[in-house]
Amino acid sequence: MSSTASRNVILVAALLGVLLATLITTYGLPMLLAPELYVLAKFTFIKKTFANDWGTVGTDYGLTALMFTPAIYMLTRVPQSRFRDRSASLLLFYALSVLVGAISHQNFDTVSSMNTPTFRIMWSVCVGSVTAAGGYIGSIGSALAHMSNRSPRQRFKVVQVPRWWWVSYAIILTLMVFCGFFSMERPAADIFLAGITQTPPTVYLFLCLMSNDWGVGMEVFTAQIVLGVGAFLNAPLLPLYGILVRMGLSLGTVNTILHFWLAAAWGSQAYGCLVFSRHIELFEANLLGDQKKMLLEVPVKKNGKGGKNGTAKKEMKNEAEETRKSTRSRTRSTSTAKSKSRSNSRSRSKSKSKA
Repeated sequence: MSSTASRNVILVAALLGVLLATLITTYGLPMLLAPELYVLAKFTFIKKTFANDWGTVGTDYGLTALMFTPAIYMLTRVPQSRFRDRSASLLLFYALSVLVGAISHQNFDTVSSMNTPTFRIMWSVCVGSVTAAGGYIGSIGSALAHMSNRSPRQRFKVVQVPRWWWVSYAIILTLMVFCGFFSMERPAADIFLAGITQTPPTVYLFLCLMSNDWGVGMEVFTAQIVLGVGAFLNAPLLPLYGILVRMGLSLGTVNTILHFWLAAAWGSQAYGCLVFSRHIELFEANLLGDQKKMLLEVPVKKNGKGGKNGTAKKEMKNEAEETRKSTRSRTRSTSTAKSKSRSNSRSRSKSKSKA
């Protein structure tokens, strides 16, 4: 088996293992925190547990604008790069989730309306956008790993997970959402299950983010910290949801509080991604500059007598000098050959004229 085939087998096995661990955590952890809130419904609802107040709807629309604005800014004002495209896509999926959520909260206000195919499709898009966003979180980490692993500023090495791995991860989980395996009696609980699936890609992104100092300046250092913190800022929402519901607060109040927290988390991620996207060209320039510097400063191995032959820079100069000498020699040889050819031609011409 070739090395590429072996690597792919390992990656597929890792994908299945991570998916299994993710699903165990997704279904197990909420049951430990608030089992009464996570009762499987598969889009068959008996009672109405879906908020329709303007606190919920308004904050959903606000989150849509908060995510849509930096995404469009990146796509129109920031130079194209792998990191920029994936970051903008992540924010657009966030925006899609809350936009569809707002429309759903605004229009499905009875149990009968919640049991329709339309609600199922709408809410599956809302929740599925969250699981799909996890794939983009991981692929952003892969983009960082691609740069970090080539940089001498690297703090530690991270595996560059291929994009297809994250695409597969996101597609499988999103299909499960559409099949109803994430559908609870309280639709809001679906979002928390989907959020748990973002844990593996978030951890990977954090490791890739911290694997390098990036060497650009204080703004990037700040963005690195903000993005790292913002990536995990969603985590407290899971226990907080159960606490707020048990306090007896209305669904609308609970949603509004959680949405403000979500704005801080997603806003931090948007800021970090935007700053990094703007500095990608500097990262690449620094990377190339550092590589050239390393090439010129790497010491050459000692020769047989124990003395040093010099640095790689001297070797490069010597090679260039030898190349120039060789070129001059070839030029002289060519000139000599041409001169001899002319002399022979003249001699033959004279012989013919005498004859």
